[in-house]
Amino acid sequence: GGPRCRAESRDMLRETQDLSRPITDYWVSTSHNTYLLGGQFALTGGSVTADTYRKFLLEGCRCVELDCYDASTSNADPDEPVIYHLSERMAGGSVTVREVMETVAAYAFRTSDLPVIVNVENRMKRPETLRRFAKICRETLGAGLLRAPRQGEAASPPSPAQLRYRFLIRSKIHRDPPKEFERIVYFVNRSFKDLGPLRYPLDSTSIS
Repeated sequence: GGPRCRAESRDMLRETQDLSRPITDYWVSTSHNTYLLGGQFALTGGSVTADTYRKFLLEGCRCVELDCYDASTSNADPDEPVIYHLSERMAGGSVTVREVMETVAAYAFRTSDLPVIVNVENRMKRPETLRRFAKICRETLGAGLLRAPRQGEAASPPSPAQLRYRFLIRSKIHRDPPKEFERIVYFVNRSFKDLGPLRYPLDSTSIS
């Protein structure tokens, strides 16, 4: 085969790939339902674990997904956000956001120094849970967490080259969110049904 079919080392790709354009111009290696081991429906026996984040990040994945919910009031800490699959909760269990984010922080840049997007399926409703989520992100991701741009600051997103070793949170922001949560969401996700005037500098749209 020609040049398009050549196998190249990761070091060669790093040297030759143009990483100077806005990150939104690139295809991103993405994991869907990252937390789920096995199938995503009860009959397939999927289970929820933080270890899948380690596995996929070590394989070079640059976007991982968290389906985040308020904890049950029966939990020891009702403000602690948890991750599970809605159709799988009874069979698959759940894992805390803190355990997942600690895993993400530990393994994000073992294979690649390119930025990691944390894609949050935001099912959290309680302000206390959203504040706790933001606190966990700040504590686990530290200086690597890229905070939300303010109005007028971001004409376009930075490039992957500018974002090496950084974490970007992508999430829906529901009506009247706590400021602590609003400040950590870099890419704001909107459904088609929510389309209207842009509320944030870096709004994006999904089919959900």
